[in-house]
Amino acid sequence: MNTPTPYAKLNIGDLLEQMADVKIRRDKLSAQDNPLKEEYDALSEEVMSRLDKEGSTGQKSKHASVSITEIDMPVMKDIEAFTKWATRTKNLHLFTASCVSSPAWREVIQLNARHTPPPGTEVFTKKNLNFRLNKGA
Repeated sequence: MNTPTPYAKLNIGDLLEQMADVKIRRDKLSAQDNPLKEEYDALSEEVMSRLDKEGSTGQKSKHASVSITEIDMPVMKDIEAFTKWATRTKNLHLFTASCVSSPAWREVIQLNARHTPPPGTEVFTKKNLNFRLNKGA
């Protein structure tokens, strides 16, 4: 048995108006959040910089802890060489939205009947600062 939603008696126009109201309220909250996010990001950069200078990968305080993690990320240097390698070695699963633009990739494939697109990558090590509030903080 389906229970009616609280919106069941409203017409589509009324639903759209309620959606607009919610969107406006969300946008106001988001605008308030932006300065806090910028402050948090600046603090995070400072903590990461100081930990690097000290040769440390983590720190704890009374209410929080941080740790630095590193992950190797690909940087596309020669898309033609990379694509040739991926095609030849059947590593097509490496093509993702974060690595190759899907529309551009499809365009290259359409223009090249042999499906032998670009190659060439180099490693970029991305650092992340993991922040956690301590239990009971």
